[in-house]
Amino acid sequence: MILTPEEIKVVKDFLAPAVKNGLLDGRRLNELLKLAASGGESRPKAPEKLYTVKEAAELLGCHPKSIYRYFREGRLHKVQSGKRAVRISQHEIEHFPK
Repeated sequence: MILTPEEIKVVKDFLAPAVKNGLLDGRRLNELLKLAASGGESRPKAPEKLYTVKEAAELLGCHPKSIYRYFREGRLHKVQSGKRAVRISQHEIEHFPK
């Protein structure tokens, strides 16, 4: 069901006291109203890119053994994608201190 802008304003005004009194999270209310305005269609987020140890080493300019050392030291976090398969998220690569 798609809500018109006028209907969204009525709902928001009606629920404003609940937000003010801490009974309802204002951010969550805004998310729900946006979803109602879009007819329930929300675009799913694209999955984050995961790199192999070898790819991560190339991106960081180091040897793959260094990647395993970074895991042990807690400088990098791994994603276990199987019994032995290890991946590193794009976020970890981008925020790795160089």
